[in-house]
Amino acid sequence: MPAFELKPMGSTNDKRVGHGAIFMKGGGAIASTIPRPEEIVWTCQRAPLPPQLAGRVPDAIWTATFDAVAQRVAEDNEMRRRALNTLGGPMIPCCVCCRVCTAFASVGKIQEEQQRADQAWLALVQGEQAKYAPYGVHVALATETRVSGGDDTRVRTREVNVGLKFETSDPVDGVVVEAPALQQPIERAGIASELEALVALHQKGALTDSEFAAAKAKLLG
Repeated sequence: MPAFELKPMGSTNDKRVGHGAIFMKGGGAIASTIPRPEEIVWTCQRAPLPPQLAGRVPDAIWTATFDAVAQRVAEDNEMRRRALNTLGGPMIPCCVCCRVCTAFASVGKIQEEQQRADQAWLALVQGEQAKYAPYGVHVALATETRVSGGDDTRVRTREVNVGLKFETSDPVDGVVVEAPALQQPIERAGIASELEALVALHQKGALTDSEFAAAKAKLLG
């Protein structure tokens, strides 16, 4: 089954940050390297349709999907900018303690924003799966592994939602299979994908035990 992802793959933002800039400006220096929406380079374009969807999905559906993912990525980037800007500079001895206190005070707020972002991604993929299912296209979250910290002995990583993954069924004799024949397999695939997303959110702490149990019961209905 041909698959592809809609996600950022780079940017035209070529800013580089030296140690001196980080020392003087703190996280604000790093925040300046996070691309703005107009600077992002995507794995797929808004137009024309990706070849895997050509002749299968209406242009308007893909355009709406691209816009929704672009908006979600822009909001995630803005959240990262705000988080980094709380770690402002200069990092001189007389204000290091203040910067550390500010950073710890911001952790709770940053975690709350990350949980909301994860929930927004889950809602997005569920909505897109419902739109693409009649066309024989399965939609799931595209993720990347990123370093989140560590020490001299190990590196901590975490899975980050970065876009959407599309998987299409192969046409039979050049003809796309009608939706009724695919409906049950697609529904099962959709439920499995949504369940995986719920488990991931629960493991990340975005859902409490009771919220996870309720969402799982509703999904398995």
